[in-house]
Amino acid sequence: MRYEEPEMLSAEQRPVQDRAYLRDRVRHDVRIDAFVVGRAGRSFPAVIVDVSSSGLALEVDYSMLDTVTPGLERGMQATVRMPREPGDDHAAQEAAVQVMWCRKNAVGVHFEQPDGALYRSLQALVSAAVAERTAAAVRREQTAEAQRRRRLRATRKVMQSALPTLIWTLRTGLINRLRLLARSEPEAAGEAALLEDKSAAIVRGIEHEFLVGFALLCDLDCTQELSIAQLRAARAEADESASSSQPRDERMASIVDSVQDRCRSQLRAWCTRLENLLGYRIDPLHNPLAPATLCPAMWMVFATHCSSPRVERELHGMLVREFGPALAQLLEALTRDLEQTSSPS
Repeated sequence: MRYEEPEMLSAEQRPVQDRAYLRDRVRHDVRIDAFVVGRAGRSFPAVIVDVSSSGLALEVDYSMLDTVTPGLERGMQATVRMPREPGDDHAAQEAAVQVMWCRKNAVGVHFEQPDGALYRSLQALVSAAVAERTAAAVRREQTAEAQRRRRLRATRKVMQSALPTLIWTLRTGLINRLRLLARSEPEAAGEAALLEDKSAAIVRGIEHEFLVGFALLCDLDCTQELSIAQLRAARAEADESASSSQPRDERMASIVDSVQDRCRSQLRAWCTRLENLLGYRIDPLHNPLAPATLCPAMWMVFATHCSSPRVERELHGMLVREFGPALAQLLEALTRDLEQTSSPS
């Protein structure tokens, strides 16, 4: 039979007061209810806390004994009554023992005449204890993972409700700029009308970009009613139609630098909270709300629905001037939400 072997300190490493626990046999940590029969046949409850082939360590409760009947003492004979099988409190296994050491509420005992039946019972009890500890650890891990995913989904819902407002603000500012330009450049009026007509598609396209990124970042299998596969398919269509409308590297670099400067501290605070929740570091290249990720995505979606030098010029100006502060406000709101969802209820 192979048991798990808990780590043990040598006699030299362990404090003097703890050396009574050391035995020359492998010990197995358990928690098994038992009874100890001491002097005059008086019994009292105990809990077996570790088992070896030569004896037991028990936590004892003398509260059931009267003041006249003493408890266990070193060297005395006693009987330990324990379950014969895991979970069976009726079929008791008795073992004659000698008390080897005593503390206030703990004793160590040595088996007097162990036999095959006793060893089989001990094997079953230890195996059950190991299995229960393993199952309990798995349950705790599953519970923690379920709680983490619930919090991530709650955070995602807040993001999904706040992101359209941010996009709509940018879209409205761009349309108003084009309408003003229409006084001197009549073609701008048609572009403003086209962007207004495509507003819902623009919001949905940017949301798809963001949702795919957040789902992949947090290992979420879906976002709202859309699977990652559906979101990726929608993003791939947008990528194909907008491939010819990508801005020059220097133009996008100026946008990203400007937005980054205006929301640097808010982005850092949000990333820290999210990393604490995720349990790992966020790659900036995969952070859906990092300016280096979000700004090109927003540019691509706008350009997909209305591409012209005039629209690109005004979109560049809007992103440089207006987008940084708006993103900073969104990140502050998301950080506050993460703080609330992360705090114990």
